[in-house]
Amino acid sequence: MKAVFMDLFGTLGEANPFRLYHGVPRALKKLNEANMKVFLFSNHEQFIPSFGEITGQLENYNARLDDFYHCSHLPNEDCHCHKPKPGLLHQAAKDYRLDLKKCFVIGDTGNADMLAAHAVRAKKILVLTGNGKRSIRHFRYTWGEVKPDFVARDLNEAVNWILLQR
Repeated sequence: MKAVFMDLFGTLGEANPFRLYHGVPRALKKLNEANMKVFLFSNHEQFIPSFGEITGQLENYNARLDDFYHCSHLPNEDCHCHKPKPGLLHQAAKDYRLDLKKCFVIGDTGNADMLAAHAVRAKKILVLTGNGKRSIRHFRYTWGEVKPDFVARDLNEAVNWILLQR
């Protein structure tokens, strides 16, 4: 089974208050119609809206998220799940019996999202929304030799690319 993991802020929407970017529900619905699992994964230091709050914004569009994985640790704590460590991805793989090499990770930060994806050999998609442009222009050195498999304008373009890879 293939799945798509998405970072929350900068990829799906903005924080304070949480608001989805334009076109996100349509992009998620495309993945749902393709029978792909769709997961969110996020670090604790970000303001985390409830899973219900996020899914509530998607209900009117018949778009679905399958699960939400988040790290409850601070960056300086020694845990296995705080991105860029891949613990959240490993937990989802265990819960849903996924082969992470056949999965996709979409995010707006190279030094967290792309490194986590690289650690499990998932396909890496960097979106230019949120911190995406800064991550690629000003902070590229923080994620070394790791290269995204695709750079997308936004989530919709990322999803279209994923659907072409099937």
